[in-house]
Amino acid sequence: MMQALLNCLRVVFGKNREEDGTMVGYSTFGGDSVAAEPDTEFQMRYKILELVGCGSSSKCYKCERKEDKKQFIVKIINFALLSLQYPDRVLQQLTREVSSLKKLKHANIVRLEEYFFCGEKLYIVEECLSGGELYSKVLQMQGIPENAAQEIFSQLALAVKYMHRANIVHRDIKPENILFVDQKSLKVKLIDFGFSRSMKGSFANSFLGTGGFLAPEIRLEVHGSESPLYTKAVDIWALGCVLYVMISACMPFDDSLYQRPKSDFELRFQPQKRWVSVSLELKDLLKRMLHPEPLRRYNASEVVQHAWVQQALKGESRTLQISISNESLDSYSTASDSMSAVGQEFDML
Repeated sequence: MMQALLNCLRVVFGKNREEDGTMVGYSTFGGDSVAAEPDTEFQMRYKILELVGCGSSSKCYKCERKEDKKQFIVKIINFALLSLQYPDRVLQQLTREVSSLKKLKHANIVRLEEYFFCGEKLYIVEECLSGGELYSKVLQMQGIPENAAQEIFSQLALAVKYMHRANIVHRDIKPENILFVDQKSLKVKLIDFGFSRSMKGSFANSFLGTGGFLAPEIRLEVHGSESPLYTKAVDIWALGCVLYVMISACMPFDDSLYQRPKSDFELRFQPQKRWVSVSLELKDLLKRMLHPEPLRRYNASEVVQHAWVQQALKGESRTLQISISNESLDSYSTASDSMSAVGQEFDML
């Protein structure tokens, strides 16, 4: 089975430099330790520095390109471990992140540098973002001032609009997957496209995401066996939850995985002390993004055109410089802690 998978991966990833500027290396090493492996195409070009995050089937390292000493992050995915998690869909799970990032070139989406298929591992090299994650900043400050949130959110809205125009849905937008580029500015980028997919039609039905950020339509029937159908609108819901969390440092709704009555999704601005000075324009945007009916929910273009977002895009909001004091690379962990209401990631394919 593993050899068949490797052959499929060569077909999926086997494009040369001339075709798309992306390099793929092949070798036949085994084992789990990067340091113990013989030279690979990746190791000839990069030096592994330190471990910055671990997941059930992958590890993230800071690395340095040998030719110019520039630093990057490499995610190393172990095929064998991944196949234990997704025995029926391992190829699809492996190709998601690379397939999406190859298509996406945007100032507010993490940049794919190159990738290597070596033996039984996939190396995904991405730019190194050193400012830390939005999640840590929200916890540290117990909510972000509105004008800073406006600056951050406007960038995310542009990224999602671009992504949706490319027919890609992220499906796991949350504060942990939003990183500051550096510690001196509010520039952010969306990361972790491991749950993303290209939308070949209007609907998808794989059930996955993070509990507290799941749109009502993606939540499971309590006694149902089939995954629900949903559209790109699930990203808008999650993005609305991120905006709510930025202001209040708490979730707008519970983290249940199961369908709830529509009345449970009535938007309330709590705690009240965090919302008393927030603009009516921001509250209006949240109501339009967090509408429980997906057909009545704003799409990405409408979010960008909203007056509150346009203020930031036109430079009418005052930009704040937030000092990022958390450990900058902790955000690359694929198993980072979450707010108690956030829940866990699920992928039931």
